[in-house]
Amino acid sequence: MAVEGKHTSIISPRNHSRFTANLVAAQSNVAGKQNLRIPAQALLVEVMVLSLDSTVELRVAELKEETLRRSFDLAHEQLGMFTAQWIQELFDLTMKSLEKQSSSSIDVDMKIRLLDERAKEIENKESELVLVEKKIKDCNFELACKEKELGFVRKRIGVCNSELQSKEDELNLVKNSAEKWPKRLNLKKEEQKRLESLDGLIRSYGAN
Repeated sequence: MAVEGKHTSIISPRNHSRFTANLVAAQSNVAGKQNLRIPAQALLVEVMVLSLDSTVELRVAELKEETLRRSFDLAHEQLGMFTAQWIQELFDLTMKSLEKQSSSSIDVDMKIRLLDERAKEIENKESELVLVEKKIKDCNFELACKEKELGFVRKRIGVCNSELQSKEDELNLVKNSAEKWPKRLNLKKEEQKRLESLDGLIRSYGAN
């Protein structure tokens, strides 16, 4: 912050030493706190003040005031630069921290999204599994019904096989009987011939 205004009164030689000492002390204090170098011009002015008259002393005082003002301005400028640099560094650190947190937040959100997708996939698979189990139960019921029907069919086939066997046995009997009939018929025919021959002989004897 710059010092406003200028001195309008002439500094007397009696107060010159005190003013000079105070001004130098103020410059040293400011330079010590702000780590600034007092320009060589201020030291030169200190030497010149000892030999100048009252009018020149006023100019010297003004120069010292200007020097002090510039020192304050430079100090504030450096302080402003330091503050701006510190704010920029703080801003950079804050941005890096926020970016890191944002990256971590994105990773967490991605993991949560993946977990949700996996949970939905598991739910879909469970629903499909329920449908498959129901289908298996229906197929098992149909299979049991078919096996029951097959049992009835097998039983019916067994009955039919028994009937067929009986018919085959009857047919064999008929075949056997049919095979015997020609022999019997031949025997009957031969017997009838013998009877006819015998009857002819008997008739022949009766006629004689």
